[in-house]
Amino acid sequence: MTTRHAGPPRTGRVWMWVIIALAVAGIALYLIIDHWTHLAAAAPYAGIIAIAAIHLFGHRGHGSHGGHGDPGHDHEQRHPRTADDTDPPPTDPA
Repeated sequence: MTTRHAGPPRTGRVWMWVIIALAVAGIALYLIIDHWTHLAAAAPYAGIIAIAAIHLFGHRGHGSHGGHGDPGHDHEQRHPRTADDTDPPPTDPA
């Protein structure tokens, strides 16, 4: 059985990414220099959109909010307890 070893990247592909990076840098520089006031005016809206996007898409790593009062949310059904998940014994306040 023969396996293909990944050699160095092709020169054409590297040059393509260099050209794309230079074009993006040039566009960003143009926007910063010539349209600074427009970018500064749009910054608060971009921040609000970014915060909303982080809130909407950021909960993918740990499931959901944990049942913020949702009537149809049953945490025990989704995450059943095991023998190791016992409640600690109640403490006597007296």
